[in-house]
Amino acid sequence: MPKFMFGFKEDVKGNLFFLDSDIVVYPCGHNIIIYRMDDRSQRFIPGLEGSEGITAMALSSSKKFLAVCEKGPMPICTVYNVGRLLETIKGENRNKKPNSVTYDHIAIKTKKVLSSGDLKTN
Repeated sequence: MPKFMFGFKEDVKGNLFFLDSDIVVYPCGHNIIIYRMDDRSQRFIPGLEGSEGITAMALSSSKKFLAVCEKGPMPICTVYNVGRLLETIKGENRNKKPNSVTYDHIAIKTKKVLSSGDLKTN
């Protein structure tokens, strides 16, 4: 399990968002990084197994949902409820030593997974 990821994937469309004034989300390799600047901790949303990489991201205007698109044999877009994760991060005790990495699948709920088979053509 990685401790900390360095890097930034610049070829992803919509590749940097602020969830809050000190929390930023961006792609790194085949992961989405949620970086908390005040304590320098990271949380990861791993890419889907079998995909060839992240191609685009979008954040809803309410900053509650994050869409992550990946290419592969069947292109896929996953919508995550990051609003709940943001509440968890804000509620953490800032005085305790942060865990450098957390795969938080309880706080990061998958809202919807869309694949090319879900698209209707006229």
